[in-house]
Amino acid sequence: MASTRAVVGLDEAGWDAEYELEPDPCNLSNDEPGVNFVDARYWSGETDPDPAELVDQVRAHWESAGLVTDVDDRSKPGDTLIWLTGRGGPVEGMEMTIIPGQVALDGESVCVVGE
Repeated sequence: MASTRAVVGLDEAGWDAEYELEPDPCNLSNDEPGVNFVDARYWSGETDPDPAELVDQVRAHWESAGLVTDVDDRSKPGDTLIWLTGRGGPVEGMEMTIIPGQVALDGESVCVVGE
């Protein structure tokens, strides 16, 4: 998540406070118990970043890490609503949502052995 925030390049002061990651229970592919981690961060600021530029930057970053990406742009004139999702590679999934004045990043790690 930190590498994606760095690529986005938005003022660090605009991101909400980072919370301590806690392991969440999950099931491995063999149905054994394991854990994964979920991280979510939101940015809001005085200026709206260029949505197309953000999508291009983050998409390139995620794809270079092995994620398969998809963009769902439901924007209308004067109202931005874009989802960028990524799956595979080193994560279970990532999502970036862009609306006027806010960028949200959510990520979920793969399930690993542990408690």
